[in-house]
Amino acid sequence: MEALSLRSELVRVCRGPSVPLPAGDLCAAFRRQVRATSDAPALVFGEDMLTYRELDLASDALAAQLMQHGVTAGSLVALCARRGLALAVSMLAVLKTGAAYVPLDPDSPSSRVRSILRESQPALVLAHEGTVALDEARLAKLTWMLLEEPSAIEDAPSMLSRAGADDLAYVIYTSGSTGTPKGVEVRHVSLLNHALRMAELYALAPQDRVLCSASIGFDVAAEQLFPALLSGAAVVVRPEDLFRSLESFDAFLRSAELSTLILPTAFFHEWAREIGAGRLTLPASVRAVGVGTEQVSAELLALFLSQAHGRVRFLQGYGPTEATVTCTAYLHDGRALRPGEAVPIGLPLANTEAWVLDEQRAVVEDGSVGELYVGGVGLARGYLGREDLTTERFVPHPFQDGARLYRTGDMVRRAEDGQLLFIGREDFQIKVRGHRVEPREIEDVLCAQPGVREALVMLRGNASAQQLVAYVVGELDVQALTVACRAHLPAYMVPSAFVQLASFPMTLNQKIDRKALPEPRAVARASAGVRNDLELMVARSFAEALGIGADTLSSDDDFFALGGDSLRALRMLQLLRGSAERPLALADLFAAPTIRGLAEHIKRGGTVDKPSVLCLKPGHGTPLFLVCGIQIYQALASALPGDSPVYSLLLPSEGLAANGAARLPHVEQFAAQYIKLMRAHTPHGPYALGGLSFGGAVAYEMARQLHEDGQQVCTLALFDTVLPRAHLHGLRRRIAHRLGVWRRAGPRAARALIVERVKRELQRFRPRAQPSEPTDEVQHLDQLREHAYSERIVEYDRGAQPYPGQVLLFRALDADTAGPVLPGYGFETLASDLALHDIPGDHIGILRAPGVEQIAAHLNAALAR
Repeated sequence: MEALSLRSELVRVCRGPSVPLPAGDLCAAFRRQVRATSDAPALVFGEDMLTYRELDLASDALAAQLMQHGVTAGSLVALCARRGLALAVSMLAVLKTGAAYVPLDPDSPSSRVRSILRESQPALVLAHEGTVALDEARLAKLTWMLLEEPSAIEDAPSMLSRAGADDLAYVIYTSGSTGTPKGVEVRHVSLLNHALRMAELYALAPQDRVLCSASIGFDVAAEQLFPALLSGAAVVVRPEDLFRSLESFDAFLRSAELSTLILPTAFFHEWAREIGAGRLTLPASVRAVGVGTEQVSAELLALFLSQAHGRVRFLQGYGPTEATVTCTAYLHDGRALRPGEAVPIGLPLANTEAWVLDEQRAVVEDGSVGELYVGGVGLARGYLGREDLTTERFVPHPFQDGARLYRTGDMVRRAEDGQLLFIGREDFQIKVRGHRVEPREIEDVLCAQPGVREALVMLRGNASAQQLVAYVVGELDVQALTVACRAHLPAYMVPSAFVQLASFPMTLNQKIDRKALPEPRAVARASAGVRNDLELMVARSFAEALGIGADTLSSDDDFFALGGDSLRALRMLQLLRGSAERPLALADLFAAPTIRGLAEHIKRGGTVDKPSVLCLKPGHGTPLFLVCGIQIYQALASALPGDSPVYSLLLPSEGLAANGAARLPHVEQFAAQYIKLMRAHTPHGPYALGGLSFGGAVAYEMARQLHEDGQQVCTLALFDTVLPRAHLHGLRRRIAHRLGVWRRAGPRAARALIVERVKRELQRFRPRAQPSEPTDEVQHLDQLREHAYSERIVEYDRGAQPYPGQVLLFRALDADTAGPVLPGYGFETLASDLALHDIPGDHIGILRAPGVEQIAAHLNAALAR
């Protein structure tokens, strides 16, 4: 220590406070809490509840049964339980016998469970019936004991804990760099220290109600359970469908009156978005929120804290499984976070060390990047039955004889205040939905399949939309590879995208050039596109949630086949929330997982696209709001130069009755509805508005109502919007109109227009086919909607009021207006300042190249003014 000239200040930040631990193990500490709060609720699951006394008695009774089945101190007991009261009772019971539990996730593939059981060789398997399905006569060597939900027990024998501080408390299996899972051995003293330290950080007290949501196969379950039980708080076990939607999550928080939440980072991000947007509010009961497993977004944390108004204690924890769940923690101090600032992973817990070392294992200067080594009482014993791996990762302590440190492989730097900042990994290990994943384990499964010569797996995308991608050299059968992965790996380790390569790109040093690997959709099939606006909205939500390009998607693309999972589905459904009258749930997506299917499901359910704002182009200038459509305006948004943002206001269809009668709102009602929506998004003008056809009439009425309300409208653009009053009657007027159109078009364009006109006139004398019947319910609804639009614009034209501002009217040179019309399309008598622009293309074609570039130039000039 002296040879390295370490300052005492440096030692203090590298080591957490030294705090004496109470006598005995975790079970003894729990027994002391039972005496203090015997009649207080300890476990709650739905309508069922156990008090501290009942939990103690139930775990004593189960511990006695385990010992009758041969479980002794030092044994291993495999535990596979569904969420419920029995899960916590079982964990405590195993610990009371002096044995260690080996958690088995009920959702893991049988092959993975079989591998863990073969390696750990437990004395007994304690499982809910039906949670473990194995062949080989249930691995005949093992003793099985079925687990039942506990009830209050009055005369169970009292169990004294038989565990010592250094005995094992649990062995939890994580993804292995050698291609197979490895069991991390965690001691009783480590679990006790962790529980007490986290109880202090969360400031837990008997009045708290703590959410227990993690699977038993994830070590966070211990953090959601034991700190609460050593504090007299109630542990509330979540229902299975808690995360089916953020609305159901919010409802459960309120009904269960939860005070303390420990959430996966990705889920916290989605919750924070909804709270920040005002679509959800923070329940009054919540006073502490912790996240871990992945780096929290500073922007979303700031958004969350701005709505918490100083009443929520926020904690970000960090720790590998080898350091007992959490070894450092950052407790937010209430200061404002700067844009782009990284949220620290904090300071070491009490009785914990966190050293930032270089390749020679010397301490790096503050502010420099080094590898994080952790030590102290939280350090695991090692890997079960793997001395080679234990020696590789648990290395001699460079500053303390006889002690060890764990090499995390995480690169960090220490800030001036001692807080650690996470930088990245020094190897290829990744985190997927909070789980540590060694790609080698997935690659081995892929390479074992016929036709696969080589495989490489990596995580692609950004923090909010990540995708596990498998690159395969050899034959690519996506379905077969997916089935194989699902048979051997947990769901979070199954790649969501596969890319076939002839060979891997190599660097000059003959290593795989990971930066040169293509994005998964770059080699996908050409997209067949989507059919309408609602499908486009669904496609865009698919794309954002999955981190892929919307332009690569087609109507028949399946969300789950593209790599979707339950968390990404939750994000996708929140993005679609504004498009449905009722909140969509995961069940809706499972019922209709394709873009086409989900769009039709929304329509048939009477949840058709209610008014919503969709950003077509971000920016910071005067916003342009385009009415009644999305897909038709995308090319215009892309063509517009400058920094003005472009938004789409989607036309609703909720007025269509099941019997076929169209009952859409009047144009004036639409306009008022959209103004309310627009001003909720952008409270004050100046506004720029535009719309095609019927949407133009709505945009005109919006501008008129805004003007009456004293709001400024700087630009109003109508794209080939024709009012019924514009239609001419009489041969002379029709001829004069047509000649005027041809004259404005110029000689060459006029010839083309005349030829096209003659073709249309000849077409009138050919037999006409009968109108096609709608092929499905969705097409039928679309036909009803078009008919309703026609009725509403006729109605509006009868009482349309003048507008004093400038109107830009873009006329389609090739439009078939069902007869000649007035030059100003009927707006001559309504707009005192009407500017006409003729654009090549038909009614909708003017919003495509080449006409859209001309429109964009005119609009940009108007916005600049």
